[in-house]
Amino acid sequence: MTINIREPFYSAGKIYGWPGKTIGLGIDLLLLEGDGDLEVTVNKNPQIWVIQKSMAREFVRKYKSYFHVKGKELGVIAWEAFLKKEDIRNYQMGLFEI
Repeated sequence: MTINIREPFYSAGKIYGWPGKTIGLGIDLLLLEGDGDLEVTVNKNPQIWVIQKSMAREFVRKYKSYFHVKGKELGVIAWEAFLKKEDIRNYQMGLFEI
């Protein structure tokens, strides 16, 4: 399942003390439960970004990057923690190293 994030969290780096102007992606904590990968797209860009759910949960816990909006609790994860799906596929085919 691929979820779409309408708008990145541009001020995440400043709020959570991440280096530089790191952009975050806010994801409903319920979607981070369980095992496997989480695939996201951002706005209308068709590029798919992937992160393991366990890594996403650990990131949120480590940085205490929780955000409440419209009655939902989101985990905010640095966009840099995600990999492009096509890069993972190319790595698996041995075309380059990550």
